[in-house]
Amino acid sequence: MTTYPPYREYVPHPDFQSWLEARGLSQTYVDVFDWDRQDVLEEYDRLFRLHQTTDAELTAVNARFDRLFAERIAYMDAHNIQHWKDLDSDKDAEHLERKGEMFAAIAETSHRRKELQHTRDEVTRAIPLFAGILNDFYPNFEAICAEERATHFMNPPMIQLDGFWDKVGPLNDPNWGVLPKISGTSV
Repeated sequence: MTTYPPYREYVPHPDFQSWLEARGLSQTYVDVFDWDRQDVLEEYDRLFRLHQTTDAELTAVNARFDRLFAERIAYMDAHNIQHWKDLDSDKDAEHLERKGEMFAAIAETSHRRKELQHTRDEVTRAIPLFAGILNDFYPNFEAICAEERATHFMNPPMIQLDGFWDKVGPLNDPNWGVLPKISGTSV
């Protein structure tokens, strides 16, 4: 027997500021609906460029992490090291020093990767808001609430409504992605 989670009525956030907070978006956007279109466009372009550069750097950092990990394994294999803990601090000082260097590089790379992932996630959450404003889906906060109400508790793969998802803006469209960049913008 198929069971479904209990239906919960949609309850909108009391104001845009609390909606931004719940989405993990910057409070500097609290008055975005009052911005000139050019300012919205500039912020969208800035976010899109930041997404591209962060994504490219993250790809490079992931490759570096994979390379460092493989180098560590290769070093251990080449020197017949099963576990670092089995090494003698006097006799194997050279190996333990190399271990420290490798682990420091891996830790630094891992830390940078987390920073980049955080930045990319933050930007990825903000871009749909600006794309939706530029494409006239969201002229105000009430439009966001109306869309959330319409899509609340819907499971897109299960619900095939002719044209329904074409009318949903980027914030709630499961098929919308950051790429390609929306037309009419620079970059």
